[in-house]
Amino acid sequence: MASVGLVMVLAMLLASLQRLGTGWRPSAQLLLTSLVTVLTMMVLMGTGYTTAWLAAAAGGGVYVVATTVLGRHQGYRLGRLGVIALLAVLLLGTVSHDWLLPTASPLTQRLVEPLQAIGLILNGAFDQARALNPGIVERVALWGEAWEVFQAHWLLGTGHLAPLTGEGTLAGYRDYVSLLASVATGLGLVGLLGFAAVVLLPLKALAWACLSRHWHAMWGLGLLSCGVTVLVLCLLSMPLYHAGATGFIVLLIAAAQIAAFQRDWARRQRSSGHTALPYCP
Repeated sequence: MASVGLVMVLAMLLASLQRLGTGWRPSAQLLLTSLVTVLTMMVLMGTGYTTAWLAAAAGGGVYVVATTVLGRHQGYRLGRLGVIALLAVLLLGTVSHDWLLPTASPLTQRLVEPLQAIGLILNGAFDQARALNPGIVERVALWGEAWEVFQAHWLLGTGHLAPLTGEGTLAGYRDYVSLLASVATGLGLVGLLGFAAVVLLPLKALAWACLSRHWHAMWGLGLLSCGVTVLVLCLLSMPLYHAGATGFIVLLIAAAQIAAFQRDWARRQRSSGHTALPYCP
């Protein structure tokens, strides 16, 4: 939740920077969102949850890249102040990590060690990888087990979203540490197609609403960035165990689905000869 919140307030911060000089409201929004961004970043770094950091980075990166496509008006793009703001937020996160978690490993070590462990796994050095980062080894082992189960029951799945044969270090896991892997093993190819439909169809409608200028670029960019953040969390974790995260995912899909309803309404209006939705400047 902190990672999604950071993406949201960061999008509001960048939007206020893009509208500076047009009145007092962008300045007030800039001050407020700057304060909230600092607090949210500290909460996120204080969790010590690397997966959430990666998800927030993915959502922020998509926002930056998507501004070149959806933010066609120069005032909607990132700009120099936006780049400076992003660098300042990254610097704040780096500094606040060691301050909030003095007993934990340095931030660079926590980010580099998993990559080194993956490299050792690819080279077959499982013992060295386990000594360096046992969590990565267990995660890779769970995903390997999920792949084997999916191959055995690829069409309809096993009906179970959790490992059934976990032994040793894998015993007691409630899931495969990935919502996507759990869907693949439990529901098979049918479940994966359903998951893809739930994700891709609203995103397609969202892209239509933004590119056709029926939605303001700020709305589309914010919703798209939050969606990517949640997708990364679904790939690397199992967020459905928590009621707050589940409720947010439902609301996020519902918000994106509004674009699908709006697209169908606009098509019916055009087919009946009526004027489509008003242009969003």
